[in-house]
Amino acid sequence: MIDVLARVQRTLAQVLDLPVDRVRPDTDQQSVPGWDSLHHVHLIAAIEAEFAVSIDPEDWLERTSVPAIVACLGRLGAG
Repeated sequence: MIDVLARVQRTLAQVLDLPVDRVRPDTDQQSVPGWDSLHHVHLIAAIEAEFAVSIDPEDWLERTSVPAIVACLGRLGAG
């Protein structure tokens, strides 16, 4: 699961144009000023591409933290 976490952190950093070290395992939408609704759509698309998965659009709104994204990917068998 560490590899998944690192990939999520790297993807989130790329989408939000942040240094990777600013994206911690507990980072959430409230702690990143640039993580707005438009960036969230881009993030979900980038996560889906990175892990070759499809996240149900109804679940997108709940994936607003690194732990929530990692947990979702775990349920989808990504890794």
